[in-house]
Amino acid sequence: MNIIVMDDEPLALAALKDAIREALPAETPVGFDNAEDVLRYARHRPIDVAFLDIRTGRMDGFSLARQLILLSPTINIIFVTAYMDHLDRAFEIYASGYIKKPATVKRIRQEMSHLRYPCHEESPVLLVQELGPYVFDHIKQRVYHNGLVNI
Repeated sequence: MNIIVMDDEPLALAALKDAIREALPAETPVGFDNAEDVLRYARHRPIDVAFLDIRTGRMDGFSLARQLILLSPTINIIFVTAYMDHLDRAFEIYASGYIKKPATVKRIRQEMSHLRYPCHEESPVLLVQELGPYVFDHIKQRVYHNGLVNI
């Protein structure tokens, strides 16, 4: 699972990453202190869950969330903020969760257990299968012959 964390306050970012690692020992969240770096990262790697602070530098958490949703419509956005007055806006973009700072291990586990788009830990065993001159892509559910799609 690919989890990212964005907070422009270094101590808050470190604390949230530590709490996520404790709540989800098998995961290694990637931290960012600005939205531009998150978007650069998201253009090259699919993100399953994004923990976003709301009040940040040039781009707030809601604007970042909208951009991430455009890149990946099934991303789970969990807002982490010191302010409870943004719940309505979070629901407007169909966020998966909302955590009041400081985020606790218990609260992170609760939000992760109720994701809007569940993350599947296991990949299919067979991704591509060759059958003579044909190649079947199990993920895309397509058959190729000489590199061309057959329907």
